[in-house]
Amino acid sequence: MTNGELVNIYLLLVFLLALPFVGGLVTLGLKRRDADLIASLFSLVVFVLAILLTLKVGMKELTFAFGSLPWLGIQEIFGFRVDPLAIIMLLVTTFIGLFVVIYSSFYLSEGNREHPTTNGKGRYYFWLLFFLGAMIGVSISQNFFQFFIFFELTTICSFALIDFYETPKALRAGFTALITTSLGSLCFLAGLAILAVYAHSFDFEAVRDLSPSIKTTFFILLWISALAKGAQVPFQIWLPQAMEAPTPISAYLHAASMVKVGVFLIARMVTTPHASYPEQLGVLVSLWALFSMLFALLAFLGADDIKKLLAYSTILHIGYILLGTSLGMMGATLALRGGILHIINHSVAKGLLFLCAGVVTYITGTRRISELGGLAPRMPMVAETFTVGTLAIAGVPPFACFFSKFYIVLGAISLHNWLGTLAAVFTILESTVSLAWFIMVTHRIFMGEERVEVKQVDPVPSYINTILLLLTLFTIIAPLIGLYTVKFFEVIK
Repeated sequence: MTNGELVNIYLLLVFLLALPFVGGLVTLGLKRRDADLIASLFSLVVFVLAILLTLKVGMKELTFAFGSLPWLGIQEIFGFRVDPLAIIMLLVTTFIGLFVVIYSSFYLSEGNREHPTTNGKGRYYFWLLFFLGAMIGVSISQNFFQFFIFFELTTICSFALIDFYETPKALRAGFTALITTSLGSLCFLAGLAILAVYAHSFDFEAVRDLSPSIKTTFFILLWISALAKGAQVPFQIWLPQAMEAPTPISAYLHAASMVKVGVFLIARMVTTPHASYPEQLGVLVSLWALFSMLFALLAFLGADDIKKLLAYSTILHIGYILLGTSLGMMGATLALRGGILHIINHSVAKGLLFLCAGVVTYITGTRRISELGGLAPRMPMVAETFTVGTLAIAGVPPFACFFSKFYIVLGAISLHNWLGTLAAVFTILESTVSLAWFIMVTHRIFMGEERVEVKQVDPVPSYINTILLLLTLFTIIAPLIGLYTVKFFEVIK
């Protein structure tokens, strides 16, 4: 690339990172429709910039670095890194973020029968756009130090948004999320201290300079921080409680932000060339992921709250990403690609399910599956798109999660050992059970006899139906984009 092209890309990155924060500050002083319009405009521009960056950079790797900590002897502590992994996370973050912002203009209103809302939109969009900016910062961070700064900012933003309604339950849920994920942050901070002392650098590649024992300690510390962010066992308590947040926030937390930060961190570490983490760590992470997935599967089988059902499902699918990347640490390239591909596939499928669930709770005023029924004639588009989301999340071809699960199974089998066999068998069994359960839930909500509680149903706005339809289309398109991108990831020893 020429110097002029590099300068243009650098400026594009600066605007991409800065605009959400500027938008948040602008919307803070606005009310109602003005806040809706400005927030939607900023999120649209940010998504367009992300597309432009992707087209300019493609699958190449570019790094811009600046700044230093001279008293520690550490150089280049800030900057930007754009590579296929960053592009994946950036597109997921901005794409889902755009739909969540537009959807929020519908959801946060007096017509919401579950949570009628008449004020607070400026504060809501302030934190949501800051959340978007933090996720962009995570995606394009140049090193662990910068990653940690935005990693922490996502914690603060999620805390403020989870307790948005300021009910006792919401405040307790926000505090639980803050404390639980902060435990992981302490481990991340300890990992940064190890890098500073033993490698004198915060670069992702600095891990190569650590001794095997120090490298193992460093990885375990950051893995624990990823478990906390991803609500994996034993940190799973915060995510179901966080369903007290407005449903658009729940969608963003699950599909494109908070819970994805930790697994993105692990993916970034594992894909660093020649990092050479011991295979025993891959075994540990794989077994822990399978245990968390089993816990989540058993938990959502008994859930009557539609949002908590989806929350436990998210815990399970974050486990899939960790499983794929950890099998990659053991040499299974296909599993590594499947884990990274699942970041995209789970995002579109879970985002679709949450936004459909939001329409149901908005109109009916209840999240209890046992109180719902016969909604399909009243909201046919929601019923159809929720059904597609169900097929996608379970891994039915040709929808999203089929491709990533298939890669993980193939990679697991290629290891030719007991762990690979266990992972492959569990994936197949989980997909079967999840499909059966989600079909049953879909039938209970949308089919059968119409319940008394939902006889008076207002029509769903056409632009909300359009959002659901677009997300439905992307349950087929997104994995195709992802399949092209993940072919650039190899297990490099």
